[in-house]
Amino acid sequence: MRLLLFALTVAAALVNPACRKRPEPVSAPAPSTDPAAASTPVTVQQISQALQTYMQVSSDFPKDLKVLVDMKLLPSLPPPPPGKQYVIDRKAVRVSLADQ
Repeated sequence: MRLLLFALTVAAALVNPACRKRPEPVSAPAPSTDPAAASTPVTVQQISQALQTYMQVSSDFPKDLKVLVDMKLLPSLPPPPPGKQYVIDRKAVRVSLADQ
């Protein structure tokens, strides 16, 4: 009797996990192929982050911000708003907008 009870318990333990529905593996979302998403404008904060990455690699400031695009740290460098220009703040190691 004990042997039968033991055998049934073992069989139930082996069958039970096999009957559970397994969750589907989570995969990373596919890269967006939406042209509108690809053309989102670069922000001043993103330019500053690219500058900081450049500084970690080269230990010097770039001669101009186009270098960040050449090194593929930015997809493009958008034109600044009218009457403004991008300025590298060497003390804070960031980019800001200043009047021309």
